[in-house]
Amino acid sequence: MFSKKEEIDTTKIDTIIGKETVINGTVEAKGILRVEGKITGKLNTNGDIIVAASGLVEAEIKCRSISIAGTIRGNIESTGVLEIEPSGKLYGD
Repeated sequence: MFSKKEEIDTTKIDTIIGKETVINGTVEAKGILRVEGKITGKLNTNGDIIVAASGLVEAEIKCRSISIAGTIRGNIESTGVLEIEPSGKLYGD
């Protein structure tokens, strides 16, 4: 069930949702997505998601791997690693 820890390559971030940015609706992304602001709705990517400490995601999420330092309210469908940092909060499945 558990295997060797994989890490998200944070040097190759493709998209950043800034701290002051709020998105309502469906977000479709490719590559690595870093969320420092707020997303409400659905979030789909073929890559990885990094939710920064300032990030809030209230959405159904589909991704490869995800690292959570902020807050997520919603269900996550991940084919890779799900990592919750000490400051991270996950409310959902």
